[in-house]
Amino acid sequence: MQLVLLLAVCAVATSSSDEPTGRPEQVHIGLGDTTSALAIGWVTLAGGAADCSRDSVIKFGNLDTQMDSWSPPGTVQRLDIAKKKKKRKEIKLRTKFLHNAVLHGLAAVMTYYYRVGSAAGADCWSDVHSFRMPGVSTARPLTVAIFGDLGIKRNEAVTCLASGAQDGSLDLVIQAGDFAYDLSDHRGRKDDEWMRTMEPITARKPYMVPPVCLYKHTLCALVM
Repeated sequence: MQLVLLLAVCAVATSSSDEPTGRPEQVHIGLGDTTSALAIGWVTLAGGAADCSRDSVIKFGNLDTQMDSWSPPGTVQRLDIAKKKKKRKEIKLRTKFLHNAVLHGLAAVMTYYYRVGSAAGADCWSDVHSFRMPGVSTARPLTVAIFGDLGIKRNEAVTCLASGAQDGSLDLVIQAGDFAYDLSDHRGRKDDEWMRTMEPITARKPYMVPPVCLYKHTLCALVM
């Protein structure tokens, strides 16, 4: 098997954050602990019209019109974003919920369609996403993008990565560190901006970060 590495130091542009809806967003996938597993994470923000934070589940299948398989129940981690005052008192500013679930028994080089969400109701499901399971193929080499220092200033890098994720020429993404500067800015809204901008990539291709993740970042909760 051949391996093609794409090395880059990149910058990314993002749009301004929207008001929270409570629905699943910022969907991202990562490699599982076996070659037939994938971990999928997403975020729900408190304060929206829908409350989809109670559980984590994934519906999936080989057709976008027939997603009859369900993941085992996943986990939910509550993250209260607070600002330290001069007297070292913390006042809660925003709350987000980090959801994770794992799909097992996936076939190599097979395309799957999926929605993430909660059994709380029809408003608690994401849009339909898809991924092609990594695996050895004789048709072409495995292509991996490896980079660091991904900010939110310009959009050249994200356009390139999104194109590769969409047309299938990119198989895996590894970011060495330094996600947007700083993710905790604006009461954590920069994290939300960054993840929404990256979702066309992270919802389709495994997006891996270092095992030692020092940021209060949505992706860090997915490190396995």
